[in-house]
Amino acid sequence: MKYNVALLNRLEKVLHDSSFVIINERGNFKSGWCLLRDKEEIAEKKDNNDLEPNFFKRVIVINKFLPFEGKVNTLIDIILSVEISESTLTPDSLRLYKELTMKHRNLLPLA
Repeated sequence: MKYNVALLNRLEKVLHDSSFVIINERGNFKSGWCLLRDKEEIAEKKDNNDLEPNFFKRVIVINKFLPFEGKVNTLIDIILSVEISESTLTPDSLRLYKELTMKHRNLLPLA
């Protein structure tokens, strides 16, 4: 897998498709990132003045001082660490997600 801006964008899209919000901020993170608790947001009013149901977004904060390769590796670690619902992914995101999980499974030692 070649590390480039296109890959970084595809990794971010996998998380966005799964209702994660990614924030690049400074911080003293031992692992380069942290997952904040779910944050409730109320959607905008529709034309008929009814509110859409509440929905939840998960917020990930990534250390903005990580080098490019570090950001890519961090996003891969996050994707493999958090719960991702395959049903919410676009076909391209699903293909990348399955590729990452298959590579990860193949690297795990047999128990």
